Parts: sequence; structure tokens; C-alpha cells
Amino acid sequence: MRDILVRPEKPAAGQPIVFILQGFTCASIDYADPDDSHRRLIQRLVDRGIGAYRVEKPGVGDSRSPRNCLDMDFDQEIAAFRTAYRNLPAAYGIQPDQLFLLGHSLGGLEAPILAAETPPRGVAAYGTVLRNWMDYYLDVIRFQGTLFGRGDPVQFVEIAESMRPMLEDFFERRKSFKDLAAANPDYARDLREVLAWDGSDRLLGRHYSFWHDLAALPLAAAWRDTRSRVLALYGESDLVALNDEDHRLIALIVNHYRPGTAKFVLIPGTEHDMRQVGNPDRIRARARTNQPAARAPFEPAVADTIIQWIEESMAAPPVRTMTFATAPAPTG
Repeated sequence: MRDILVRPEKPAAGQPIVFILQGFTCASIDYADPDDSHRRLIQRLVDRGIGAYRVEKPGVGDSRSPRNCLDMDFDQEIAAFRTAYRNLPAAYGIQPDQLFLLGHSLGGLEAPILAAETPPRGVAAYGTVLRNWMDYYLDVIRFQGTLFGRGDPVQFVEIAESMRPMLEDFFERRKSFKDLAAANPDYARDLREVLAWDGSDRLLGRHYSFWHDLAALPLAAAWRDTRSRVLALYGESDLVALNDEDHRLIALIVNHYRPGTAKFVLIPGTEHDMRQVGNPDRIRARARTNQPAARAPFEPAVADTIIQWIEESMAAPPVRTMTFATAPAPTG
């Protein structure tokens, strides 16, 4: 597996390192584009004395794997990240109390799972999901078009409800796309027209088994068992994550078991890719007038909020060393 570690010339106190867990795509984490949001984020971290670590997914770029990223399931993907995470002390001398996990989008599902097994100093999530993945997908069909200002809101809800039986067959009964399409011509139509199925084994560039696994993740329990400082970040205009509800709930769950160790922060006017696009009303206004959206600039408040949280976390004792009346017994 290819990994990239960027260390600052003058490390901040405690030499913190952020392990950035990227989203669901099989794109490279090389970030050759100087305006890439993750590259801008990393540069801002390093400028403040905070290191950054990232890992290429199996079968991407220089990472070698008998199975390409496009064809592997979620369990295989997170096993790769787990290997990299556990190898950090031996490979680079980075100890858990120096380490922070930052999960962006789908990475925000992976971060608490890794943290529950081996607690780092802190876990941050931006633009992620807490609810069951099937429920999230239904909500995407129901509400995302309306949030973007496109189409008939009631029609979106009706389409989602009509697709519920198919999504239950897919996520809960773990049927393949081909089996669903063969069983029902309406399913085949909805898979292609609503979900952009490729006609084979992939949806949005990932194998159907990958999506199956997401619906089985015990995310609330993982956040419960995350004995670390927690930061839940939501961009006000992140219409991919839909709304701030899941992020607020992450902080509530963690604070129930370890009071005062988690916080939720809203970043105004910021979308899923950490860019400043204005509030959601501006997005809908552009959609109504068919205005093309220029590439928005990276929002530095995302990085600055993470940096401040890291500095505060490094100044406080590690959560794993603290005692809480409501905390569950460690499971790992």
C-alpha cells in the first residue's frame, strides 16, 4: 500500500499527525491539483506544525492488490486502512496519543470504527453519515433534489417510497443489481434512471457488495466506543450529507458516555468538498436560473476549526485515560 506522510519543519507541541480518510471513490490521494481541497487542507495543517498522513486504497495508483478498489467490498477497504493505522508506530514512530483521524464523507464512517478498536487522541468527521445507509439513500432520493432546488418535492418523495421495496431487497437481503433487474422491470428502470446503475455490478463506480456492507455498520456503537476527543463538522451547504442532524447526533452520543469530549461545529456557506459556495438559498437560486457554478474557493474555516480542536485536544489529557460515570467498559 502506498502511503504519504507530510511532516512540518517545526512541529507543534506534541507533534500531532492527522490521518485523513478520504471518501468513497477510488480516486488517487496524490492531489496533483494545487487547488484540491485536501491538498489545501494539508498545507494549512503543515503550516501550523501539524503533520498529515494518507493512504492510497488497494489497487489505486502505486498500491498493489489482487483485487482492484473498484471491485472490493467495504470490509476489504477498511482492512487496508486498519493495517496502515496499526503500522504507524513501527513504521514512523507515531503513537496513538499523537494521532488524529479525520474522516471526510465516507471516511467519517471508517474513522469511528478504527478509533473504537485503537483510540487515537481525537476523531473528526466532516460531511458524513450516522444513520443506516439504506435510510440515508432513501433520504437522498426524497430530499436532495429539493434541497438543490430541482424538480417537484412531492414527486421526489413518491419516487423514494416506490423504491423502498427494491432498496430493502438490495441492502437488507443483499441481492445483486442484476438479480433485482431480472426480477422486476420497474427495478431495472429505477436502477438505471434514478441510481445511475452501470448495468453490471457497479453503482457510482463501486461494486454492489461495497454498498451492502455499509448498511450493516454499527455506527452509533462505534461512536459510543470511541475513547477520544471528537469533532463533528458540517458545512451549511453540504447537500450531499443533506443536513446537520447526523453530525449533531454524533456529538450527543459521544457526550452521553464521555461528557464534554465531543463538539459539533457548523461551517457557514460550505459544501461537501470544503468549498465556500454561499448558503443553500444561493444554491437554489442558481439552480432556478440555470446559472453555471464556477469552482468555489477552499473554505479555510474548515482547516482552522480542525487546527484549533487539535491544539485544544493536545493540551488536554487523552480521553482513554479519563474515567466517566456513564462510560461503557472498553471492548478492545
